[in-house]
Formats: sequence, C-alpha cells, structure tokens
Amino acid sequence: MLFSAAFPGSFSAIRQASETKEAAVIAQRKIEQVKFLGYENLDYEKLLAAEIIDESPSSSPYSFTNVDSLSEVLTNPSGTLAITDNNSSVKSIVVTVQWNSGGISRSVVVRSLLCDKRTKRG
Repeated sequence: MLFSAAFPGSFSAIRQASETKEAAVIAQRKIEQVKFLGYENLDYEKLLAAEIIDESPSSSPYSFTNVDSLSEVLTNPSGTLAITDNNSSVKSIVVTVQWNSGGISRSVVVRSLLCDKRTKRG
C-alpha cells in the first residue's frame, strides 16, 4: 500500500504504456490485413467479406471497432480505416485507434502506402 501511495503516477504511466502498445499492435495488424487483401480488393464489399471492417459506415473512413472487439482491450475505443487514392496506382492507408485513458482521449495512427503490383498493359 505504501508503494502505490508513494508512486501513484507510475501505475498510471504503466497502464498508459500498455494501452498504447496494444493500440499500436491493433493498428499495425489492420494495416497488414489490408495489404494481404491486396490493392485491387480494397472496396467496401471485399473489406466487409474479409471481416476487416464493420458493416457501417459503408464508405471510407470505415470502422473496425466491433469486428475487432476493441472494447475488450481498450476503454471507449474506436477504430477507423481510411483508404484514399494517391494516384492511379498508389493508395494511402490510414488506421486510427482511439480510446479513453484516465479521462484523457488518446490515439495511435499508423499510415502506409499500397501500390498496385498488377502488370500495366499499354
């Protein structure tokens, strides 16, 4: 009891670090799921069928809060996946995991690019 009274901030810092690590793992895993699905399959129907996103919303940014059961590991969480075209052969992927920790809103954002590797015929 004396230890926790003397260092209350340390337990909070440990909890925050653990939550941030968990959110980063979730975000990176989502990036890998999208990359595995492939450039040509990044539409609502295929993302939903692969259980990468929630049913709603049906346009980017998509949610994955329920499909990944984020509330089992974070407090008041939300997960979003935004996919945008950078140009005709590159898509930008942005995954955001938000949660509440000790009354403070926190988030982790992971960004990646995905190139169309299909052979171009001209």
